[in-house]
Amino acid sequence: MIWRSIITLFSKDISIELRTRETLSVQATMSLILGVICSIGAHSAMLSPSEILTVFPILIWFTFLFSSALAVAKGFEYEKDNDAITGIILTGVDPSLIYLSKVTATLFTTILGHILALIVFSLLLNIGILPYIVPFLAVSILCAIGYCSISCLLTPVALSSRLRGAMLPLISLPLMFPILFSAVETTIEIFIDHTFSWSSVWVSILLIFDVIYLTAGINLFEKVVKE
Repeated sequence: MIWRSIITLFSKDISIELRTRETLSVQATMSLILGVICSIGAHSAMLSPSEILTVFPILIWFTFLFSSALAVAKGFEYEKDNDAITGIILTGVDPSLIYLSKVTATLFTTILGHILALIVFSLLLNIGILPYIVPFLAVSILCAIGYCSISCLLTPVALSSRLRGAMLPLISLPLMFPILFSAVETTIEIFIDHTFSWSSVWVSILLIFDVIYLTAGINLFEKVVKE
C-alpha cells in the first residue's frame, strides 16, 4: 500500500513533466548557457587542459546547484498554484508519502539535468568523462539525494514568500554546503587524483547528510505544508 501510493504520486509528477517538459527545458537551457560562458572564459584566459580540469569540479557543481534549484521550484509550482498538496492530504494520504514521492520525482529530473550538464561541459571544455562516469554518477546520486531531500522540505516555504523560487537557493545553500563541498572534493579525487573509495571521508559525509535530511523531511514535511 505504501509503495503503491508513492508510485502513484511519482507517476503523476513524471507524467506532468513529460507532458510539459518545462523542468528539463529549464535545466537544459541553464546548462547550455553556463557551459558556453565557462568555455568562452576558459579559452579567453588561455587555460591549459590541466587547468581546465582543475576548475571543472567547481563548475559542474555550481551548475548543478542553480539548475536544480530552478527545477525543484518548478516542480512544486503546480501544487502551489492549484493547492494540490492540500487536496491530496485531505484524501487521507500520509504526508510523508507525498514527500517521498516528490523527492523521488525531483531526484529523477535532477539526475537527468545533471547528466545533460556533464555532457555539455565535457564537450565544450574537451574533458574526457567516460573513464570516470561510474564513480561520478555514484557521487552525483548521493549528492542529489541530499539536495532533493532538503529542497523538497524547504520549497513550500520558499514559494510562500514574495520571492517564490528565487528564495530557495538563499535558504538551502547554507544547509547544502557540506554536501556540495564533499561532492566537489570527491569529484577532484575522481578526475584529478584518479581515485575513488566508498570509505572516503567525503563519501561518508554525503551518506550522513543524506540520512539526516531525508529523515528530517519525512518528519517535518506535514508541518511545513500546513504552515
